[in-house]
Amino acid sequence: MVLGLLLAAGCDDGGGGGGAADTGPAPGMGGAPGAGGAPGAGGAPGAGGDPGMGGAPAADPYGPSARVTRFGVPADATEAANCPGLGTQGQNFASLLALLQTDLQALVDRDEMGLISVVLLLQAEGFPGSPFDLNVFLGDEANDGFRIDPRAFVGGDPQNGPQGRLTGFTHADGTFEGGPVTFTYTMPIGTSVVDVRFDAFRAQGDIRAEGQGFAMSEAWLAGYLTSDTVEALVQAFRGLCASDDPPSTCAAAATLLDNENAADVVVALAGGYDAQVTGGADAACQGDTCNAISVCIRVGAEPVTIPGVLP
Repeated sequence: MVLGLLLAAGCDDGGGGGGAADTGPAPGMGGAPGAGGAPGAGGAPGAGGDPGMGGAPAADPYGPSARVTRFGVPADATEAANCPGLGTQGQNFASLLALLQTDLQALVDRDEMGLISVVLLLQAEGFPGSPFDLNVFLGDEANDGFRIDPRAFVGGDPQNGPQGRLTGFTHADGTFEGGPVTFTYTMPIGTSVVDVRFDAFRAQGDIRAEGQGFAMSEAWLAGYLTSDTVEALVQAFRGLCASDDPPSTCAAAATLLDNENAADVVVALAGGYDAQVTGGADAACQGDTCNAISVCIRVGAEPVTIPGVLP
Protein backbone atom coordinates (compact mmCIF):
# COMPACT_ATOMS: atom_id res chain seq x y z
CA MET A 1 0.00 0.00 0.00
CA VAL A 2 2.78 2.41 0.93
CA LEU A 3 4.70 1.54 -2.23
CA GLY A 4 1.49 2.01 -4.20
CA LEU A 5 0.84 5.46 -2.80
CA LEU A 6 4.38 6.56 -3.56
CA LEU A 7 4.28 5.22 -7.10
CA ALA A 8 0.76 6.51 -7.76
CA ALA A 9 1.80 10.00 -6.75
CA GLY A 10 4.53 9.91 -9.37
CA CYS A 11 2.36 8.81 -12.28
CA ASP A 12 1.89 11.14 -15.25
CA ASP A 13 -1.56 10.04 -16.37
CA GLY A 14 -3.45 12.16 -13.84
CA GLY A 15 -5.77 9.26 -13.10
CA GLY A 16 -7.21 7.97 -9.87
CA GLY A 17 -7.95 4.53 -8.48
CA GLY A 18 -10.72 2.04 -8.94
CA GLY A 19 -11.29 -1.06 -6.84
CA ALA A 20 -12.11 -4.72 -7.17
CA ALA A 21 -14.09 -6.57 -4.56
CA ASP A 22 -13.69 -10.29 -4.02
CA THR A 23 -16.73 -12.44 -4.69
CA GLY A 24 -18.69 -13.49 -1.64
CA PRO A 25 -22.25 -13.95 -0.41
CA ALA A 26 -24.31 -10.81 0.15
CA PRO A 27 -25.79 -10.48 3.63
CA GLY A 28 -29.37 -9.70 4.43
CA MET A 29 -30.90 -6.35 5.24
CA GLY A 30 -29.12 -4.48 7.98
CA GLY A 31 -26.05 -6.72 7.83
CA ALA A 32 -22.54 -6.19 6.62
CA PRO A 33 -21.98 -5.48 2.94
CA GLY A 34 -21.21 -8.38 0.69
CA ALA A 35 -18.35 -8.15 -1.75
CA GLY A 36 -17.99 -8.52 -5.47
CA GLY A 37 -20.43 -9.97 -7.90
CA ALA A 38 -21.79 -8.43 -11.05
CA PRO A 39 -23.88 -5.27 -10.85
CA GLY A 40 -27.61 -5.45 -10.64
CA ALA A 41 -30.23 -4.71 -13.26
CA GLY A 42 -29.14 -2.12 -15.77
CA GLY A 43 -25.47 -2.98 -15.36
CA ALA A 44 -22.90 -0.25 -15.77
CA PRO A 45 -23.64 1.79 -18.90
CA GLY A 46 -20.96 3.33 -21.05
CA ALA A 47 -20.90 6.91 -22.22
CA GLY A 48 -24.35 7.85 -23.42
CA GLY A 49 -25.83 4.57 -22.25
CA ASP A 50 -29.05 3.98 -20.38
CA PRO A 51 -29.06 4.74 -16.68
CA GLY A 52 -28.30 1.96 -14.25
CA MET A 53 -30.10 1.34 -10.99
CA GLY A 54 -30.67 4.35 -8.79
CA GLY A 55 -33.06 6.32 -10.99
CA ALA A 56 -30.49 8.85 -12.22
CA PRO A 57 -31.35 10.83 -15.36
CA ALA A 58 -29.61 10.09 -18.67
CA ALA A 59 -27.37 13.15 -18.12
CA ASP A 60 -25.84 11.38 -15.13
CA PRO A 61 -26.12 7.63 -15.79
CA TYR A 62 -23.81 6.89 -12.87
CA GLY A 63 -25.69 8.90 -10.27
CA PRO A 64 -26.11 9.53 -7.47
CA SER A 65 -22.40 10.32 -7.67
CA ALA A 66 -19.65 12.14 -5.78
CA ARG A 67 -15.91 12.79 -5.90
CA VAL A 68 -13.60 12.12 -2.96
CA THR A 69 -12.34 15.53 -1.82
CA ARG A 70 -11.09 14.61 1.65
CA PHE A 71 -8.59 11.80 1.96
CA GLY A 72 -6.27 11.27 4.90
CA VAL A 73 -5.37 9.40 8.05
CA PRO A 74 -6.50 10.21 11.60
CA ALA A 75 -4.63 13.21 13.01
CA ASP A 76 -4.28 11.66 16.48
CA ALA A 77 -5.55 8.95 18.82
CA THR A 78 -8.78 10.86 19.44
CA GLU A 79 -9.65 10.85 15.73
CA ALA A 80 -8.48 7.25 15.38
CA ALA A 81 -11.15 6.25 17.89
CA ASN A 82 -13.68 6.84 15.08
CA CYS A 83 -12.11 4.06 13.03
CA PRO A 84 -14.14 0.82 12.99
CA GLY A 85 -11.14 -1.40 13.62
CA LEU A 86 -8.74 -2.89 16.14
CA GLY A 87 -5.01 -2.67 16.74
CA THR A 88 -3.73 0.90 16.66
CA GLN A 89 -6.70 1.82 14.44
CA GLY A 90 -4.38 2.96 11.69
CA GLN A 91 -2.03 5.07 13.79
CA ASN A 92 1.04 2.97 12.91
CA PHE A 93 0.16 3.31 9.24
CA ALA A 94 -0.29 7.06 9.69
CA SER A 95 3.16 7.28 11.29
CA LEU A 96 4.64 5.45 8.30
CA LEU A 97 3.09 7.92 5.85
CA ALA A 98 4.46 10.81 7.89
CA LEU A 99 7.92 9.22 7.89
CA LEU A 100 7.77 8.87 4.11
CA GLN A 101 6.36 12.42 3.75
CA THR A 102 3.35 11.11 1.85
CA ASP A 103 0.37 13.47 1.91
CA LEU A 104 -2.82 11.63 0.89
CA GLN A 105 -4.87 14.82 0.86
CA ALA A 106 -2.59 16.37 -1.76
CA LEU A 107 -3.47 13.52 -4.13
CA VAL A 108 -7.15 14.56 -4.32
CA ASP A 109 -6.63 18.34 -4.10
CA ARG A 110 -6.12 20.58 -7.11
CA ASP A 111 -2.49 21.59 -7.60
CA GLU A 112 -1.21 25.02 -8.61
CA MET A 113 -2.11 24.19 -12.22
CA GLY A 114 -5.67 23.27 -11.24
CA LEU A 115 -5.11 19.56 -11.89
CA ILE A 116 -6.09 16.63 -9.63
CA SER A 117 -3.55 13.80 -9.30
CA VAL A 118 -5.98 11.09 -8.19
CA VAL A 119 -9.66 11.29 -9.13
CA LEU A 120 -11.74 8.89 -7.05
CA LEU A 121 -15.40 8.78 -8.01
CA LEU A 122 -18.20 7.15 -6.06
CA GLN A 123 -21.66 5.99 -7.08
CA ALA A 124 -24.21 5.23 -4.35
CA GLU A 125 -26.35 2.93 -6.45
CA GLY A 126 -29.87 2.73 -5.06
CA PHE A 127 -29.40 5.60 -2.57
CA PRO A 128 -31.39 7.10 -0.83
CA GLY A 129 -32.92 3.67 -0.52
CA SER A 130 -31.48 1.27 2.05
CA PRO A 131 -29.56 -0.91 1.56
CA PHE A 132 -27.56 0.66 -1.28
CA ASP A 133 -24.42 -0.37 -3.15
CA LEU A 134 -21.24 1.67 -3.39
CA ASN A 135 -19.23 1.63 -6.62
CA VAL A 136 -15.69 3.05 -6.65
CA PHE A 137 -14.26 4.32 -9.94
CA LEU A 138 -10.97 5.58 -11.26
CA GLY A 139 -11.71 8.74 -13.24
CA ASP A 140 -10.55 12.03 -14.67
CA GLU A 141 -11.92 15.50 -15.21
CA ALA A 142 -13.62 16.34 -18.52
CA ASN A 143 -15.29 19.45 -19.94
CA ASP A 144 -18.72 18.06 -19.03
CA GLY A 145 -17.91 16.85 -15.52
CA PHE A 146 -15.96 13.85 -14.31
CA ARG A 147 -15.76 10.76 -16.50
CA ILE A 148 -14.79 7.20 -15.56
CA ASP A 149 -11.58 5.55 -16.75
CA PRO A 150 -12.37 2.30 -18.61
CA ARG A 151 -9.87 0.50 -16.34
CA ALA A 152 -12.42 0.88 -13.53
CA PHE A 153 -14.59 -1.77 -15.22
CA VAL A 154 -14.09 -5.51 -15.37
CA GLY A 155 -12.02 -6.24 -18.45
CA GLY A 156 -12.01 -2.53 -19.31
CA ASP A 157 -15.59 -2.82 -20.62
CA PRO A 158 -18.41 -0.76 -19.04
CA GLN A 159 -20.91 -3.45 -19.94
CA ASN A 160 -19.14 -5.81 -17.52
CA GLY A 161 -19.83 -3.57 -14.53
CA PRO A 162 -17.47 -1.89 -12.06
CA GLN A 163 -14.51 -3.66 -10.55
CA GLY A 164 -14.96 -1.79 -7.28
CA ARG A 165 -18.34 -2.73 -5.87
CA LEU A 166 -19.48 -3.14 -2.29
CA THR A 167 -23.06 -4.16 -1.65
CA GLY A 168 -25.49 -3.93 1.22
CA PHE A 169 -24.63 -0.61 2.89
CA THR A 170 -27.40 0.43 5.24
CA HIS A 171 -28.24 3.96 6.31
CA ALA A 172 -30.57 5.76 8.68
CA ASP A 173 -30.73 9.24 10.17
CA GLY A 174 -27.99 10.51 7.88
CA THR A 175 -25.37 7.86 8.67
CA PHE A 176 -24.32 4.68 6.87
CA GLU A 177 -22.36 1.57 7.76
CA GLY A 178 -21.25 -1.77 6.41
CA GLY A 179 -18.71 -4.55 6.83
CA PRO A 180 -16.65 -6.49 7.56
CA VAL A 181 -15.80 -7.80 4.11
CA THR A 182 -12.71 -8.55 2.02
CA PHE A 183 -12.03 -5.75 -0.44
CA THR A 184 -9.34 -5.53 -3.11
CA TYR A 185 -8.42 -2.05 -4.31
CA THR A 186 -7.09 -2.06 -7.87
CA MET A 187 -4.54 0.75 -8.10
CA PRO A 188 -3.59 1.96 -11.60
CA ILE A 189 0.14 2.65 -11.84
CA GLY A 190 1.05 4.09 -15.24
CA THR A 191 -0.28 1.63 -17.81
CA SER A 192 -0.51 -1.24 -15.30
CA VAL A 193 -2.52 -2.00 -12.18
CA VAL A 194 -1.63 -3.43 -8.78
CA ASP A 195 -4.13 -5.08 -6.45
CA VAL A 196 -4.14 -4.10 -2.76
CA ARG A 197 -6.21 -6.46 -0.63
CA PHE A 198 -7.85 -5.31 2.61
CA ASP A 199 -9.23 -7.88 5.02
CA ALA A 200 -12.03 -7.20 7.53
CA PHE A 201 -12.83 -3.97 5.64
CA ARG A 202 -15.47 -1.72 7.25
CA ALA A 203 -16.98 1.67 6.42
CA GLN A 204 -19.15 4.08 8.37
CA GLY A 205 -19.94 7.79 8.42
CA ASP A 206 -22.40 10.41 7.31
CA ILE A 207 -24.17 10.58 3.96
CA ARG A 208 -26.79 12.92 2.53
CA ALA A 209 -28.49 13.48 -0.81
CA GLU A 210 -27.40 16.71 -2.45
CA GLY A 211 -28.76 17.75 -5.84
CA GLN A 212 -28.55 14.80 -8.21
CA GLY A 213 -25.60 13.41 -6.24
CA PHE A 214 -24.65 12.83 -2.63
CA ALA A 215 -22.13 14.11 -0.12
CA MET A 216 -20.12 12.85 2.85
CA SER A 217 -18.60 15.22 5.40
CA GLU A 218 -16.71 12.58 7.33
CA ALA A 219 -16.61 8.87 6.68
CA TRP A 220 -14.15 6.28 7.95
CA LEU A 221 -12.78 3.33 6.00
CA ALA A 222 -10.80 0.71 7.88
CA GLY A 223 -9.22 -2.62 7.08
CA TYR A 224 -6.02 -4.63 7.42
CA LEU A 225 -2.99 -5.46 5.31
CA THR A 226 -1.98 -8.97 6.28
CA SER A 227 1.55 -10.33 6.08
CA ASP A 228 0.59 -12.21 2.91
CA THR A 229 -0.72 -9.01 1.33
CA VAL A 230 2.43 -7.02 2.17
CA GLU A 231 4.62 -9.73 0.61
CA ALA A 232 2.38 -9.90 -2.47
CA LEU A 233 2.58 -6.13 -2.90
CA VAL A 234 6.37 -6.13 -2.75
CA GLN A 235 6.50 -8.87 -5.39
CA ALA A 236 4.00 -7.03 -7.58
CA PHE A 237 6.02 -3.83 -7.50
CA ARG A 238 9.25 -5.67 -8.19
CA GLY A 239 7.66 -7.01 -11.34
CA LEU A 240 6.24 -3.61 -12.26
CA CYS A 241 9.58 -1.84 -11.80
CA ALA A 242 11.35 -4.52 -13.85
CA SER A 243 8.98 -4.00 -16.79
CA ASP A 244 9.87 -2.24 -20.05
CA ASP A 245 7.94 0.88 -18.98
CA PRO A 246 8.37 1.29 -15.19
CA PRO A 247 6.85 4.27 -13.36
CA SER A 248 9.31 7.12 -12.84
CA THR A 249 9.30 6.71 -9.06
CA CYS A 250 10.67 3.16 -9.28
CA ALA A 251 14.13 4.73 -9.13
CA ALA A 252 13.39 6.10 -5.66
CA ALA A 253 12.08 2.72 -4.49
CA ALA A 254 14.94 0.71 -6.00
CA THR A 255 16.93 0.32 -2.78
CA LEU A 256 13.91 -0.98 -0.88
CA LEU A 257 12.79 -3.32 -3.66
CA ASP A 258 16.30 -4.75 -4.03
CA ASN A 259 16.31 -5.73 -0.35
CA GLU A 260 15.37 -9.40 -0.06
CA ASN A 261 13.61 -8.53 3.21
CA ALA A 262 11.68 -5.60 1.74
CA ALA A 263 8.37 -6.74 3.22
CA ASP A 264 9.90 -6.87 6.70
CA VAL A 265 11.31 -3.37 6.23
CA VAL A 266 7.88 -1.99 5.28
CA VAL A 267 6.30 -3.64 8.33
CA ALA A 268 9.05 -2.33 10.61
CA LEU A 269 8.61 1.21 9.26
CA ALA A 270 4.91 0.89 10.03
CA GLY A 271 5.67 0.04 13.65
CA GLY A 272 5.05 -3.67 13.23
CA TYR A 273 1.89 -5.74 12.97
CA ASP A 274 -0.80 -4.56 15.39
CA ALA A 275 -3.74 -6.92 14.79
CA GLN A 276 -4.54 -10.52 13.97
CA VAL A 277 -6.63 -11.49 10.94
CA THR A 278 -7.68 -15.11 10.51
CA GLY A 279 -10.21 -16.24 7.93
CA GLY A 280 -11.21 -12.64 7.24
CA ALA A 281 -12.00 -11.91 10.91
CA ASP A 282 -9.97 -9.45 12.98
CA ALA A 283 -8.93 -9.79 16.61
CA ALA A 284 -6.64 -8.19 19.16
CA CYS A 285 -3.18 -9.75 19.37
CA GLN A 286 0.10 -9.95 21.20
CA GLY A 287 3.57 -10.83 19.98
CA ASP A 288 3.81 -13.52 17.34
CA THR A 289 0.03 -13.82 16.98
CA CYS A 290 -0.06 -10.41 15.22
CA ASN A 291 -0.03 -10.69 11.43
CA ALA A 292 -1.70 -7.55 10.06
CA ILE A 293 -1.27 -3.77 9.85
CA SER A 294 -4.40 -1.76 10.62
CA VAL A 295 -5.24 0.96 8.10
CA CYS A 296 -7.78 3.74 8.60
CA ILE A 297 -8.63 6.48 6.09
CA ARG A 298 -10.85 9.51 6.68
CA VAL A 299 -12.93 10.35 3.60
CA GLY A 300 -15.15 13.23 2.52
CA ALA A 301 -16.96 13.58 -0.80
CA GLU A 302 -18.82 16.25 -2.76
CA PRO A 303 -21.53 15.74 -5.40
CA VAL A 304 -20.46 15.69 -9.04
CA THR A 305 -21.89 14.69 -12.40
CA ILE A 306 -20.56 11.60 -14.16
CA PRO A 307 -21.97 11.76 -17.70
CA GLY A 308 -20.10 8.72 -18.94
CA VAL A 309 -16.78 7.00 -19.65
CA LEU A 310 -13.52 8.41 -20.99
CA PRO A 311 -12.79 7.58 -24.63
